[in-house]
Amino acid sequence: RLGALVIRRHPGAHQPESATLSAQAAPGGEPTTVLQAVIDGATYQLRPGDVLGREGTVAKDYFADIGTVSRAHVRVDYRKDGWCLLVPRAVRNVTKLDGREVPRDDPQPLRASHKLQLSTRCEIHLEVARQ
Repeated sequence: RLGALVIRRHPGAHQPESATLSAQAAPGGEPTTVLQAVIDGATYQLRPGDVLGREGTVAKDYFADIGTVSRAHVRVDYRKDGWCLLVPRAVRNVTKLDGREVPRDDPQPLRASHKLQLSTRCEIHLEVARQ
């Protein structure tokens, strides 16, 4: 079973082009879990170091027209203890994980299913699953 990252936007918003990213091994070996993105029908398998945002590495065309999403709003990474996300200090807009404001420059572990809010206009469902 693969995990999923589902992004929802307000009706009438710009739709992304379909693309698929391949998985990458974590330093020191293969990840034991996966983080997958499904955005308006396009599926993205996230890699360590991927960035969500208007100038990110994943779905940047999708985020391009959401001015309240930062250029590099969230980075995902895979470490020896699993997936995590990091919100850079420069991000000024609301960023919540499971309803709580995410501290800046403080890696947040991703263990199962999570709701991630990038500003007030973009909600993401994160899911981590075993390979």
